[in-house]
Amino acid sequence: MAGEAAMEMFNVDASVEVRVDQDGYRGGWFRATIVEARGPGRYLVEFHDLLADDDKKQKIREEARVQDIRLPPPREAGVKLDLLDEVDAFFEDAWRSGVICKIPGRLKSKVHFWVTKQEHDIKNSDLRPYYKNKN
Repeated sequence: MAGEAAMEMFNVDASVEVRVDQDGYRGGWFRATIVEARGPGRYLVEFHDLLADDDKKQKIREEARVQDIRLPPPREAGVKLDLLDEVDAFFEDAWRSGVICKIPGRLKSKVHFWVTKQEHDIKNSDLRPYYKNKN
């Protein structure tokens, strides 16, 4: 019983990040809002950046397990990231984890993503220190 109570930790309207492990989305933490609690360890969430294929204005709502939901990390102003730092990069509508493998200029970095094994140039404003999920 105590474990169930500990898992119920998100309030309606809370801003969260939700892990999606479907093909094409694997490894991404998507920005979302809690819409309602649906029972032990389950929530209905509305994604901020994912839109329905049939209606490009309709945000996707879907049920998520508590272990796939986390609070966003606190914003850290003035964080300087360097070569080989582990980061989360906002890329393709989600926060994705990787490592800075090259710094081609002062406004962007090349990030090697762990899940896809690909490298992409990312604006430094879309990088944050790696945030390990607490769930």
